[in-house]
Amino acid sequence: MWPVGTSSTSTLSPRENGNRDHADRADSCRPVRTCGFPIHGERHGGKRVAGPGRTGDTDPVIIHGPSPAELPVLRDIERAAGEPFRGLGMASIADDEPPSLEQLSGFLRAGRLLAAYEEREPAGTSTNRDRDTAGPPIGYLLWEPVDGCTHIEQVSVHPDHAHRRIGRALIDRAERDSGPGALTLTTFAEVPWNAPYYTRLGFRVLADAELTPGLRAIRAHEAALGLDRWPRVCMRREAGRSDSGP
Repeated sequence: MWPVGTSSTSTLSPRENGNRDHADRADSCRPVRTCGFPIHGERHGGKRVAGPGRTGDTDPVIIHGPSPAELPVLRDIERAAGEPFRGLGMASIADDEPPSLEQLSGFLRAGRLLAAYEEREPAGTSTNRDRDTAGPPIGYLLWEPVDGCTHIEQVSVHPDHAHRRIGRALIDRAERDSGPGALTLTTFAEVPWNAPYYTRLGFRVLADAELTPGLRAIRAHEAALGLDRWPRVCMRREAGRSDSGP
């Protein structure tokens, strides 16, 4: 399921998480998604001071690259995150196959795969940074460079962990890790947890005249896959424009 977008070189398929958005560069287009359910109703209170690899959210989350053994878990997250699309009459998006282990391994080797983990101990109470203390992944993000920007291929969070700003944390971390430059993605315009959600995170819809060659190629690939059955848009967020709203 790749709701966020599909680059012209991607081999992923089309689905979006809330964004359940991701891309299939070679044979299918995945839409970008962020979470299995809309995140716009998130509640948040006092922020924690984030330690290394942690977000500043109310519920501590650790973000880092997953181990190869954890890649099958990411496929399970993707399947769960796609289910809400059925309620919108988008069963084909919900049924879209997650990225293969080979595809995920490629993003991992390239350093363009991030996973979110629930912190098991209160922040600051332990110096043990072993991966095992964080439990299994509860969300993940794929990105790649497109025309000098960081293009979000997929963001998916397991529905059991919705409304905790995990999708936002993954996107912000990808922005930091990928270096200076804008963020881009493609997504469904009318799915509540797709374009409207990204707008709250500081993204804006690009006019056709603003599309770069790479984004045009991605949109053409998505159209060829039939994703334009539902309105889709390209979006962009300038560097440092992360929104702090819900």
